[in-house]
Amino acid sequence: MLFLSLSLMSLNAEIVGELLGHPTGPRQVEARDRHGNTALHELLGTPRLGRLHHYGLAMLLARGGRVNAANLNGSTALHQVVKITRFNRESGLPEQEDCSSGMVAYLLSLGADPAALDARLTSPMQLACNRLNFWAMDSLMQAGVVEDWADFQLDLATMKNRPYLDFCFNVLDLMEVAQVRGHTWDERQESRVLEALLSPERFEAGYRERMSSVLQLGSEREIRAYFEARDREIQELGDRDPPTRSYLTGLVLQAIHVPIGLHGFGLRMPRRVYRYLVELFNRLQSGPDRVEFLRDDIAALNTEMEYTKNVPIGDGRRLNELLGLAPEEGIEPRHIRWLDHPCAQEVLRKRIFYTMYPKSGGYIEAHVAKCLVKRFAARLGARLVGLLAPYRRLPDLVCREIVAHLAPEDILNVARATQQFL
Repeated sequence: MLFLSLSLMSLNAEIVGELLGHPTGPRQVEARDRHGNTALHELLGTPRLGRLHHYGLAMLLARGGRVNAANLNGSTALHQVVKITRFNRESGLPEQEDCSSGMVAYLLSLGADPAALDARLTSPMQLACNRLNFWAMDSLMQAGVVEDWADFQLDLATMKNRPYLDFCFNVLDLMEVAQVRGHTWDERQESRVLEALLSPERFEAGYRERMSSVLQLGSEREIRAYFEARDREIQELGDRDPPTRSYLTGLVLQAIHVPIGLHGFGLRMPRRVYRYLVELFNRLQSGPDRVEFLRDDIAALNTEMEYTKNVPIGDGRRLNELLGLAPEEGIEPRHIRWLDHPCAQEVLRKRIFYTMYPKSGGYIEAHVAKCLVKRFAARLGARLVGLLAPYRRLPDLVCREIVAHLAPEDILNVARATQQFL
């Protein structure tokens, strides 16, 4: 990294001034590192931009820095700034006052080219869309930047450490912003955007790291070899080292726990592997080192059901928690249409099952349906139950609770979906 860049990043104005005042100052301004970054790129690559950064930028430009200089990736200073979006660690939402908005307006006032394309042919506006940087988008719009909203591609990196459904709803907000700004979304464009975002492939990619390692072992031989080795270790420990044996047994049981359940939801393992894992699970769970988390799940489920009875009508807090939404965010009427999309239906199923199984036992799905019914309309609740029912039959008790909230014309549809009503 260039010495001038280090000085700028440390915001040491005195050193920066001396460097720029040196006869070699102009050369340092245009010097590049191995990635083609100039001091200007390094200055604006920090996630926290403030007034001192504005001052440093002015100093560089006064000494001959080019506001539209591109690095080896084709990124200009404007590209560097618009992709900076700070997210709250707890809620997963962008900070209320994003650091980049003021700098975007400042760069535009200095002649930054909003139509510049990087090596991926991405404009600053498209990059701001990809990162859901609403503040940068607003600054670009106020400057008169026009963009073809229909073709933007969302960056999966923005999903990390963020609730997935909240991310989806943010995209719908983005689409609404575009509509307010004069862009007319036709059905084909909207469907294409939703499919690109919510396709099962995208969802699998985003949540693959959360899946149990069992499903990532690969072939049937690898899966069996892995667990047979663990089983031998447990048997060899015997009574020699009960704490270690108990610890290893717990790890194996927890590793098998989720995949066995997911197998019933369409995430298939080879049948022989499935039978082998079920037998191993039952054998270990019936031994002296059985894991008590199954009993804990039952206790938690009872507590959940007691809490459900006391949830006021219209209270979406528990629904937010179940679907991974931030506490202050909820499903609004304008988001209901999202549930009609086939990709969204798949995401909703997987979102609930991946995160809630095995605690749910059907009750979590029922609770989500009831919350939706209370908050919106019976037809929506019926539709949600219809989505979940094909994956397994809901308990009769749950179905009766849901029916109490349904309109008469929807009961028959739910009955057909669940096949549980007598």
